[in-house]
Amino acid sequence: MGSVWKRLQRAGKRAAKVRFEATLEELLLEGGAAGETPDRVTVVWSRRQRRVCSKPRRWQPGIQNPQRGMVVWVVPETLEVVVTLYRVRPQAAAFDDKTWNFLVVNVRGGGTPKTGGGGNRNNGG
Repeated sequence: MGSVWKRLQRAGKRAAKVRFEATLEELLLEGGAAGETPDRVTVVWSRRQRRVCSKPRRWQPGIQNPQRGMVVWVVPETLEVVVTLYRVRPQAAAFDDKTWNFLVVNVRGGGTPKTGGGGNRNNGG
């Protein structure tokens, strides 16, 4: 029944396929308590059931503050998503909202991944 409702919402709207790219070069992270520093970090770009993940990278602690460190991609990694956007009105320049989430996930060996931070990106209007 959900797909019928989505089709009714899209009736009379113009569709446009858009490609979004995020290039990962470096990421500055600050840990919490002494035992909560990340080991390997991956960046996840998600919306509902769709997920695009980067390869896990090692977190390197800083010299002055061991709780603050960086993840560096020697060769920049690109995350790519193709999205179908629908115009609010046929002649309008604005599109319906589609919010995507960026998450920084700590990947532990043998354990469950733990989210370290995140942010939102509205690819629509």
